[in-house]
Amino acid sequence: MEEWRSEIGFHQRSTWRHLDRLHEEVVELDSPFASKFAAGTLVYYNPPLRLKRESFFLTIVFCIPAKADVSNWHFNVYTFMLTGDQNAGKSTFLHAFTDHESESYLPLLSILPVLSSSFINSRFLSPDDTASPRDEGRFLVHDSWQLISPLSSSFCLVSAVYEPNTDVASDTDLCHASVVLTADDFSFFVNEYELDPSLVTQAPKDTIYFAINFIEFGGDHLDRLMSTTKSGNSSIDGIVDQSREALSSCSQIVYFINAQHLLETSSVLENLALRLQYLNDQLLPETRVLVLVTRFEVLELTEEVVSRLIEVFSVVLGPEVTLCTANIQDLLNDGLKKLSNSRSWRFSLERVFL
Repeated sequence: MEEWRSEIGFHQRSTWRHLDRLHEEVVELDSPFASKFAAGTLVYYNPPLRLKRESFFLTIVFCIPAKADVSNWHFNVYTFMLTGDQNAGKSTFLHAFTDHESESYLPLLSILPVLSSSFINSRFLSPDDTASPRDEGRFLVHDSWQLISPLSSSFCLVSAVYEPNTDVASDTDLCHASVVLTADDFSFFVNEYELDPSLVTQAPKDTIYFAINFIEFGGDHLDRLMSTTKSGNSSIDGIVDQSREALSSCSQIVYFINAQHLLETSSVLENLALRLQYLNDQLLPETRVLVLVTRFEVLELTEEVVSRLIEVFSVVLGPEVTLCTANIQDLLNDGLKKLSNSRSWRFSLERVFL
């Protein structure tokens, strides 16, 4: 993982390539056929956020020549928006596509045969802010963080040993991850897991590669979008404006909730209601919002847990609320459904428990 600090905050980046498969299936830039055939190590897409370079958010996997003609590149791109509560596993999920040192990486490749992948996330801080970021160990802290110019032609990386700071609880503000698959592998994946066949059939017939992009708005960044207060940093404020614009164009969003946090304080559910209300006001009617409840296994069906969850929901829904208590999943499912109905939200709220 590469880490550095810029004038707008802290950033991390990692990439991965399946070298054996790339050798077999990709025409590289130095090939004499490269001018006629798209190089598979390259991903080009029109990102939903057209940000300046200094945001370090517009990620293109590996290197695209500055004057590359991408008009006939055979890529089909799908982009997914993720947001939700702090420390609910969003960045951990996205980093998994490049975390080749993890014991789970080979099993992941057996499900999703990745050709190449990238990950980059940012934590925004003003130049005079001395706070240190931490995102479940992903953001690392060291006294020798180097401030670099965001306008430099290449990234200046800090060569130092970083130690996690467990005293600071911060969250990713913006994150992007991308995964590249061959058309055959993507088609097999869609068929194997009974996904919508139109993901393949409606792609251009000359599609050779599929790129899956993930955009994450962290919990703190979502709160920043909801606020009218300026940060005092023109670059960050510009990113906020473009984030709002991107949000209003989404047709589907995945919202992450950490199940364990629901037991700690009722403010978690109150914040959830406020954030979903904001999304309801910004999104187009009938937009699908998938609430993904992570770390669901920590909630055991005990009298204490059931009582606590009912207490939390009663703060938001009123003391007269009654919830299904057959099991924890039914309780949360019923609570979220009644929350949506009580607010008359226009979007379509769906729920998944992991």
